[in-house]
Amino acid sequence: MSGQKKIEIRVQGLKKQFGDLAVLKGVDFSVNEHEVVALIGPSGSGKSTLLRCLNLLEFPDAGKIFVKDAPVEYQTMTPTQLTQHRTRMGMVFQHFHLFPHRNALQNVIEGPVHVRGLKESEATEKGKALLNQVGLQDKYEAWPSQLSGGQKQRVAIARALAMNPEVLLLDEITSALDVEMISGINDLLTDLAMKGMTMVIVTHDLGFARRAAGKICFLDDGEIIESGAPEDLLDHPKEKRVKEFLRAVQSTPLA
Repeated sequence: MSGQKKIEIRVQGLKKQFGDLAVLKGVDFSVNEHEVVALIGPSGSGKSTLLRCLNLLEFPDAGKIFVKDAPVEYQTMTPTQLTQHRTRMGMVFQHFHLFPHRNALQNVIEGPVHVRGLKESEATEKGKALLNQVGLQDKYEAWPSQLSGGQKQRVAIARALAMNPEVLLLDEITSALDVEMISGINDLLTDLAMKGMTMVIVTHDLGFARRAAGKICFLDDGEIIESGAPEDLLDHPKEKRVKEFLRAVQSTPLA
């Protein structure tokens, strides 16, 4: 059917354990092409681990991962195949992870030049365009130490986009920022969503999840216990645990 949505990522029975702690307990999960999915839930529920398993920064203990219906054979991947997979799944972290000895533009073009083999002149042109896109047209030569937290996060997003990922994975990328910076980053991500970027976002910002996501998944104790459209899950949750979580979050005073 021509109108049928294409599935970008599909996960079946994903499990991950650290020692005696079962962090993911058989997660089933899918993301459509051009869809934004927000992962919410209490700390320690497995949200970040799920992202890291999608990117294979952590290897699942069991379960299947499919990208565009092709199985990801993570048990037998060569280092080259692993690098190729990670370039398809661009990841942005809470704490930026910029190279301190590279300026903003150099941070953005590092991957395209050294991983994708792009000519430096071509990578530089694209890197400047991406920094312009994230509002840093005057910061090409700024060092990370000269940038604010919000600016560093924008560089990190541009760096991920420079690899032409099929999916952008974002792990609590605004949790270390102040309110004004959070608003700017959320506006940027909302703009990317409107342009059709497929994204999976771990967030505690329910307002942003409501605006940007097409689907919200609630994780608790290593399992997805409810998922649905933002207006359904946030306003009319079915599961008792989700109702308790939302009630607690909404009654927590702002700092």
